[in-house]
Amino acid sequence: MKKPAGTTFLVAVMVLLAWRHPYHVNVVEIRVNPADSSWQMTVRVFTHEWEETLGKINQSAVDLKNPADSVHNIKRIQNYLNEHLHVSCDSTQAMKWSWIGYECQNDETWCYYESKESFTGKIFVNCDILYEHGHQQQTIVHLYVNKQRISKRLTAPEKKMTLEQN
Repeated sequence: MKKPAGTTFLVAVMVLLAWRHPYHVNVVEIRVNPADSSWQMTVRVFTHEWEETLGKINQSAVDLKNPADSVHNIKRIQNYLNEHLHVSCDSTQAMKWSWIGYECQNDETWCYYESKESFTGKIFVNCDILYEHGHQQQTIVHLYVNKQRISKRLTAPEKKMTLEQN
């Protein structure tokens, strides 16, 4: 059976549109162990978007994959995330996170944090990571508690969400 010519054209147009409009999605993954009040947080951002945004803010080129000054890049990342990502258990005061480090894997940059805090059954997230990048930015937040996953998505300009354990 022969495909109509319009179908091939439509597929070609869809592929071109997908190429011209890439996804702009960050992922925040939070793992809680209520038994010992330990928390781990991972933030995943596309490296080129991260470098562009940090470069504009700091008015200088940023190269996270081969940093000439890794201490300076760590400070840039920490300052940015301290301003644009807040997680709390009581909706008023952001948790204190300890920096573990970052690494670049292919086209993604992973940032690692840990904390100690009692878990109340819900968390409040205020996040606008890379909203100034100028695209339809999205952040997916995964909360893992006792092997149960709860996920929600923020789409710019939306910044706040609550995740609650069932």
